[in-house]
Amino acid sequence: MANWKHSLAGVALAVTVAIGGTSALADTDLFSELEQAAQDSRELNLLQPLDVTTITRQEYAEINQQQIEEENPAEDIADWQQVLVFLGYIAPGDDILQIYTDLMSGQVLGFYDSETKELVVISTSESEWNVTDKSTFVHETTHAIQDQHFGIRTVLDPALESRTDDHYYAVLSLIEGDATISETIYLVRNDLIDQLIEEQKDMDFSGIDSAPLFLQETLLFPYNQGAEFVVHFWQIGGWNAVNQIWENPPTTTEQILHPEKYEEGEGAKPVAIADPTESMSDWRLLEYNENGELVTKIFLLNGGASDREASSAAEGWGGDAHYVITDDEGQTAMVWASTWDTEEDAQEFLGTLVEAESNRLTGTFDEVDSTTLRLTSDDWYAEIHHDGADVTYFVAQSSDTLEQLIASQEGATASPKATPEKDPATPVASVSFWVREE
Repeated sequence: MANWKHSLAGVALAVTVAIGGTSALADTDLFSELEQAAQDSRELNLLQPLDVTTITRQEYAEINQQQIEEENPAEDIADWQQVLVFLGYIAPGDDILQIYTDLMSGQVLGFYDSETKELVVISTSESEWNVTDKSTFVHETTHAIQDQHFGIRTVLDPALESRTDDHYYAVLSLIEGDATISETIYLVRNDLIDQLIEEQKDMDFSGIDSAPLFLQETLLFPYNQGAEFVVHFWQIGGWNAVNQIWENPPTTTEQILHPEKYEEGEGAKPVAIADPTESMSDWRLLEYNENGELVTKIFLLNGGASDREASSAAEGWGGDAHYVITDDEGQTAMVWASTWDTEEDAQEFLGTLVEAESNRLTGTFDEVDSTTLRLTSDDWYAEIHHDGADVTYFVAQSSDTLEQLIASQEGATASPKATPEKDPATPVASVSFWVREE
């Protein structure tokens, strides 16, 4: 199974969220000034000269499309589409590749490519640079500084190889949070915040606002929550404290949302789960993943839970893993095992999960016994098993599949990992969007 989700996200490794285009000029004096500003705000020097290239938005759109197509075979994109439709993140008629490429091609201001070591600025006019352009350049130069001192690929590759969203978004949050704080320091030192806010009034945020919820949340999380994570340590010990995190990067989005969990070294707890395809003939794996606190919250939000309900229910997360599988007839099924910090946390998650999935699957969950809930629905078959701090959710498109799925977990042991069939895509670029001020 290819690393399609991460290689797509990898194209957008580092997103500031510029909606609306930049007006970059190939001005080497300005580049030098902004490179120095980034070094001053980040309190680290560039170790090698920065290679800066300017391209048009059309050229970027073509590069972006080509890169995504080269790194992601059509069958892998189809698998991703099938998973997203099954989980309710997109509608059956949506084209996730088109949604993604349109979003990225139309919104990106610039990027730092950790493979070629280039900082690429997207130019749409020959006018003077505005504050958005300058702050984007500082953000992306900070990524070059990170790369030269810590090695972005050195830090990111273990997360890509783990094949889990939770690990990936945690590391990405360190990378983006670091650059966002550096950029913010530049803006504050130069008294540019008010000008930036004025510029944002004329920006078109419709690209982000119209994107599916899961894309909105996962694209913006590394900037917003990543910045809060980094600033927590920056306030304690300055950039030296942040530099130390690069030697031991976060591994879960729970650590990003709750920096004290990182300080305490609290990682993901193991869960008991087995690959269903090992016992279910004629089925193949679409996805193995670990959602973590972030994507658990997104799943509940997508089912109709309020932000407060979803955040509170996901906050007691301890560990999780899921398998999504398919057969030759196009049926899809999932087993999702999770464990929670306390039995009370598990009960809160269970209640919110039942409410969200009853809404999404247009049915009701009824109690079978003290540890089992079963869905009554015209189109879906599901059960939730709960025992103490553990919750396992089974969902399928036929009763026979549901029975096989449940049987596949008998005797499951803790925390197996799916064996990747292909290596992760190597080209990873850092893209800049502009995140609007609230």
